[in-house]
Amino acid sequence: MASTSRRSHHCCLVLVAVSLAAILLPMAMATTISMSPIGTFCWNPSYNEMSSDEAIARRRSINSVVSDLVAKARAGGGFATSSAGRGIDAFYGLAQCRGDVSGGDCDACLAQAAKQMVTNCNYTLDSRIWYACVIILHVI
Repeated sequence: MASTSRRSHHCCLVLVAVSLAAILLPMAMATTISMSPIGTFCWNPSYNEMSSDEAIARRRSINSVVSDLVAKARAGGGFATSSAGRGIDAFYGLAQCRGDVSGGDCDACLAQAAKQMVTNCNYTLDSRIWYACVIILHVI
C-alpha cells in the first residue's frame, strides 16, 4: 500500500512539473529578444551622384544621428530623435523600443540595429530597420 501511495505521489509531482514547464516555457521564450532584423528598407535615388567630400559628409551625418539615437534612447526610456547636417544635407532619425522590452534588452537591440542598419544600407538616404524589440530609422 505504501508503494502505491509513493507511485501516486511521484506521478502527481511529475504531472505538476510538466504542467509548470508547459506554462513557463512559452513565457520565457516570449521574453527572449531576437537579435535578427525582421525587416530592412534602404533607399537611394539613382540620380544621387556625390563627390567624395559629399559622401564623407553624409557618412559623418548618418554616423552622428545613429550614435546619438542609441545614446539618447538609453537615457530616454527607449525613445529618441536626432538630427545632423544642414539644409538639403540634413538627416533626421528616430529610434523606439517596444514598451515591454527591458532597458538592457533595449540597449542591446538598439546597438545591434544601429550597426546592422549602416552595414545593410551602406549610408543610403533613407534607411530603416525593424527588430522584434526596436525600430530605428534615418531619413534625409
